[in-house]
Amino acid sequence: MPISPIWPAATAVNADGAITFHGRTAESLLDEFGSPLYLIDTDEVVARARHFVRAAAEAFNTSTTHVSFAGKAFLSKEIVRLVTEAGMFVDTCTMGEMKIALAAGVPGRRLVLHGNNKSDEEIALAIEQGFAKIVIDEPDEPERVAAIARKLGKRARVMLRVTVGVHAGGHEYISTAHEDQKFGVPLLAAGADAAVLDVLNDLKDVTPAATNARISATHSPESVAAGEPEKVLRVSADKGSDILEVTLQHIYSDQTYDLGEDPGLIKDGVEDHLQRYLAEQIERIGKGAKLVRREYPTAIGPVDIMAVNAEGEHVAVEIKRHGGIDGVEQLTRYCELLNRDPLLAPVHGIFAAQTITPQAQVLAKDRGFTCLILDYDDMKGTEDDSLRLF
Repeated sequence: MPISPIWPAATAVNADGAITFHGRTAESLLDEFGSPLYLIDTDEVVARARHFVRAAAEAFNTSTTHVSFAGKAFLSKEIVRLVTEAGMFVDTCTMGEMKIALAAGVPGRRLVLHGNNKSDEEIALAIEQGFAKIVIDEPDEPERVAAIARKLGKRARVMLRVTVGVHAGGHEYISTAHEDQKFGVPLLAAGADAAVLDVLNDLKDVTPAATNARISATHSPESVAAGEPEKVLRVSADKGSDILEVTLQHIYSDQTYDLGEDPGLIKDGVEDHLQRYLAEQIERIGKGAKLVRREYPTAIGPVDIMAVNAEGEHVAVEIKRHGGIDGVEQLTRYCELLNRDPLLAPVHGIFAAQTITPQAQVLAKDRGFTCLILDYDDMKGTEDDSLRLF
């Protein structure tokens, strides 16, 4: 009986309708090893890893390609060894993942550090071990990485992750190119005249700053009469020979409108708004709560909100639009640091977001934190116009 290709190649359904793995039924495996049982087909892991590495090399045959296994998917020393022997790098985003990969005997040059919440300790370990690259996910990271590298007397290899502002559709929770999503450094649009395409230079100012490419246009009446394109836009980089060509076969209308002064990128419902509204409505974290301040300073960065509960104990609030495990880890670091101060301890933690993943909720509860779902429209005072029965 055929089976979905999402299953390993050695998976089948026998005549009795039972799933088999390398000829063994799930029932027989459970009888031998007990339940719950997590099976990994190492042959399949290696085969798929080699397929991805080979496909990338063939598709981008004019440049060097690196295919990374996402450690967050499933990480153990054996898995790390399997995928790296198949030619992959390993993408890590926590200290635990980094140490597992290193403990597996994988050299730093085959490892990558990713994530938008890197600690100084994680950056330092990546530099010390000579990681293949540290992916820059936030505008302030280059300065941090450079400072740590200077302190260690080493050089860091980095790669900039850019959010290009392409809204390709799909659910917003899985979109990764929007300007306001948490990973990567956003590039703002070029000028309306498209005379020069600017790209990011100074990462502390996420506005286009340096001229790294130019656009030229060609257009002649003779080309139109000959049935050729009316205009061809060619974008060429100052460094390198790559050219992007955009062909306009026919221009039906070419008009200019004065839209007034550019107000800049305006975002609604971002973390800053949530922080401001929650500070103004601090009793959402508990009756009798009082605000200490927003952006409470610490040695490892500011806490979004510091408050005092009805019992007079301090509460640190970490705010995200969409709460994941990274946010809980960030709150953990803040609370561990703040609880060392006898003038503040005990400091409780609240993880607040518009949505919180089930995994983050479990981790927050395990760390003793409270999860708080924020209704942005309600906090903003926007009336819900959805249809109701009563």
